[in-house]
Amino acid sequence: MEDATGDSHKRKNKIKVVILAGNPCLNNNAQGR
Repeated sequence: MEDATGDSHKRKNKIKVVILAGNPCLNNNAQGR
């Protein structure tokens, strides 16, 4: 989708969000802090 921009940083951030969303354990840990 936003791959044409070539913003690897933005893409990485998006992937990170997806991973966090897919891992309730990590999400809980981040919220627990």
